[in-house]
Amino acid sequence: MVQRREPAIPFVSNLTGAWISPAEAIDPIYWARHLRQTVRFSEGLQKVLEMRGSILLELGPGQTLTTLARRHVRDGQAVPVAFPTTRRADDPSADSTILDTLGGLWTGGLDIDWRRVQTNPHARRVPLPTYPFQRERFWLEPSTGTSRPDNSRRGDLADWFSVQSWERLPERGGTAGVDARTSNDAPGQRTLWIVFADAFGLGDRLGARLRAAGGDVVTVTTAPEYARRSDRVFELSPGVTDHYQRLCEALGTFGREHLRVVHCWTTEPDDAVRRGRPHLEDYQDRGFYSLLFLAQALGAQRWLNSCRITAVSSHVHEVIGTEMLCPAKATIAGPLKVIPLEYDRFGCALVDVVLQA
Repeated sequence: MVQRREPAIPFVSNLTGAWISPAEAIDPIYWARHLRQTVRFSEGLQKVLEMRGSILLELGPGQTLTTLARRHVRDGQAVPVAFPTTRRADDPSADSTILDTLGGLWTGGLDIDWRRVQTNPHARRVPLPTYPFQRERFWLEPSTGTSRPDNSRRGDLADWFSVQSWERLPERGGTAGVDARTSNDAPGQRTLWIVFADAFGLGDRLGARLRAAGGDVVTVTTAPEYARRSDRVFELSPGVTDHYQRLCEALGTFGREHLRVVHCWTTEPDDAVRRGRPHLEDYQDRGFYSLLFLAQALGAQRWLNSCRITAVSSHVHEVIGTEMLCPAKATIAGPLKVIPLEYDRFGCALVDVVLQA
């Protein structure tokens, strides 16, 4: 027969989540409930953490309780200080675990009997080097010159702002003598033109003009799925990243190092412009995301030495004040400004046109 006694060391009950009472500790019914009912580990841990400066030490196999304790963070509380005493299953060294725990306990303010830890009688304490204070002065010295910044305030509000302006260029001559090859072309290494053709014929006509001028042209049109219709005709979905990667890998088989891209997917006549939120995603896929995905895919191609992207759009810029604008297309300018900054082999331009019906 085992004689029941009140505990000499207080502990938190897993049954109630509170400190054990003397009556509960010697009650057989309590221990029967302890075996059968829910474990209140979280409540009990919170009760322990109410003690200021609590340090948790897990005794027993594994590190499960240490992991659970470190995750027990309430609003405004710091992460509990908890240490295991046995190694993890994937850790081959048991000594490293106990030494890390001893170091953590010592850092937390506990006194460690290092003579019992260190069994080598010839061991000696080695001090660590101190912090090197490599001071360096960073101070703005007063200017010795006579010039001073102009701090005068501009009184006219008209001088505070700026607006975009346009300058008309002289009319260019005919294009009968245009050569679709570029100055980058080497003997046997012509430039490859990639025309993203629109649904209204502008891209097709540009492609025909380039071929007539001696250019090697590949045409890309929109479709729900990726497909290679012929040697130089591809289809892809504008908003699918993987389609651009497959296209660029196919372009690498042409053996060309220089690309010229003419992107016409945001070009359309006035009567074809669609407005409203339902059409915003399609315009973004055909413009912003199409250029972004294309640049990312081309940027990963090691065979590419240079690439010039010219986006031909409509309804983006207001020049003379009578143009119909489509704000959903305006984001096309973003990638064209950033791409040359991200890829030094790339150049970009935006040509906004008015396409007749």
